[in-house]
Amino acid sequence: MKKKRPNLEVKKSLYISLLLVLAFFLIITTFLVNLTINPLAIAEHEKSFNLEVEISESYKSMQAGDDVWFTTKILNLANEERIDIILEYSISDPNNNTLVKKSETVAIETQASFVGSLSIPKETSNGDYDLNVKLFINEIPEAQGKDSFKIRKKQNKYFYYVTYTFIILIALLLLTYIIIKSKIILGKMKMKMKIHHIIKDKSNKNL
Repeated sequence: MKKKRPNLEVKKSLYISLLLVLAFFLIITTFLVNLTINPLAIAEHEKSFNLEVEISESYKSMQAGDDVWFTTKILNLANEERIDIILEYSISDPNNNTLVKKSETVAIETQASFVGSLSIPKETSNGDYDLNVKLFINEIPEAQGKDSFKIRKKQNKYFYYVTYTFIILIALLLLTYIIIKSKIILGKMKMKMKIHHIIKDKSNKNL
């Protein structure tokens, strides 16, 4: 009986060692599976929507206080049924500070295109700005896109009024001069025609 005890202890040690090896193997396997599958799942999740934002050329250069209009194109790569999504629009400066933001809920199936606008704050400085659009489902960001535009110096309206008034006055003066000049020329032509007829009549009488 005394000789069997060491064998039992050895077997127990082997069993424990085997269990530890199996546990370690399971942990490593689980870690490797998560490491290889999760990034693929995340990548697949990120590619479920494609979002593009475009500002037309006529709105690429704006003034503070104006509205910038843009088009948002969305493609549902997952081809799921009609779902509600949230679109968040914002304008940010070069330092990534948000100037204005708004959101709306829309429905989409496979693809859709939406026209939107944002009002540029009147106190906005000149420079380059970004228009950002983010797509959310159940408050989870799914896709985003952006386009850029410039804010130029706001022109003085008084300067335009004075310039236009000056141009109109010059045009009126020029038109008046042409009319007066035309009347003088026509008067001289009529006078010459009368003199010509008088001379012609006298010549015929003499004959």
